[in-house]
Amino acid sequence: MYVITGCAGSGTGWAAELLTRLGSPCGHEQVYTHLGRTSAGDLEGDSSWYAVPLITRDEPSVCLIRNPLDVVRSLIKLQAFHNLGYYSAGYYLRHLPKIGEALDPLGRAIRYVAWWDRDAVQRLPILRIEDVDPSNITTMFGYLTGRHPEADPGDTLTQLGTSVNSHGGNGSTITWEQVRDHPDGDLLATKAQRFGYPTEDGSDG
Repeated sequence: MYVITGCAGSGTGWAAELLTRLGSPCGHEQVYTHLGRTSAGDLEGDSSWYAVPLITRDEPSVCLIRNPLDVVRSLIKLQAFHNLGYYSAGYYLRHLPKIGEALDPLGRAIRYVAWWDRDAVQRLPILRIEDVDPSNITTMFGYLTGRHPEADPGDTLTQLGTSVNSHGGNGSTITWEQVRDHPDGDLLATKAQRFGYPTEDGSDG
């Protein structure tokens, strides 16, 4: 059983679809759920943000990284950041209660993106979504499954792209200026800088 994880909105849905198309049945939040770990059934792996606090050393695992501003844009409209009684909010609050102390939904999304995967990125191989290509996808597939992809990674990436289930983030207008003006904005900027992303509007990654 392998695990792909990271922040919600970082590409876990995309990774599940990618691995499945390449020949390894991979669930999306089917094994690692807000209730904890469940049976894998016929799945070889699971791609889920819920896995971050539950991963063990016994499982090949990868942590996904996406531009932190894009992740905030993807998450800002979700119930989990507007309603702290929502089931997935309850999950992140059990592990990081200080997220709930932010002033507003934007602050909660910023704190979540800044903090949720901070331990995972220190102990797992990481894959920046913006850097994916046939070579590193082949390497990741081999590391997770122990075999070669059954489909061509280049063709699969062309067909799939690098975004699945963006939660409406493509329509978000949140800017770095807005983030910097927020009391928690420096948290997001620090993460962006650590992983080589721009922190100015209109900059290239």
